[in-house]
Amino acid sequence: MVIRLELHRFTNVLASVFVGARDELWPLWQQRHFSQGQLSQFSFYLCAVLGFFMLGLWACRRHDTQYLWFGASSLCWSVPMLYMAVSYAPIRHDWFLVLTLIGINFYAVTAIRFLHRLLKIELPNVEGWHLSLITAVSFIELFASAKLIMPLSLLADMISLIVLLNVLRLCCSAAMCTNSSVPPAAIPGSGLAPTCSLHFR
Repeated sequence: MVIRLELHRFTNVLASVFVGARDELWPLWQQRHFSQGQLSQFSFYLCAVLGFFMLGLWACRRHDTQYLWFGASSLCWSVPMLYMAVSYAPIRHDWFLVLTLIGINFYAVTAIRFLHRLLKIELPNVEGWHLSLITAVSFIELFASAKLIMPLSLLADMISLIVLLNVLRLCCSAAMCTNSSVPPAAIPGSGLAPTCSLHFR
């Protein structure tokens, strides 16, 4: 039995230890190895390949920025998948965890921008504020203590969730505009233009 314990400012990396007969514990180990190792490793390779492929498409079609943001979001999501897949962190575990959380933060930014391009929603001010807030939170996470890192991650998640809910609100307003005979300007708080499109400003 080999037990490895590393203490850093956030967490240790000691997984749960099962003690018992080998024949009884072998299926549990296989299940954990598949769910935490092989599946995450496959997801990492898939996200990385898909991300670079989409960035290659964007390089050939610069006007289609949805390829750019989809590729960027795939690469950002490959970071937490790498964190789950590797047996030993390539750098100090505390810094690896921070980079993973920052990758998740920017995954939300790039994924929401991809949704905006896909749905043809134009919200440059919202996108700018979203990027600024997530960048600020991510910068603070680099130097935060162990007690603050999780609240900061939750704060970043809440900011992205608010932006995502705004996208859903706009889509619902557009659906109301399409299915209703009421003029778009008469729908309170919809912010819809009289043309009833998804080009919001």
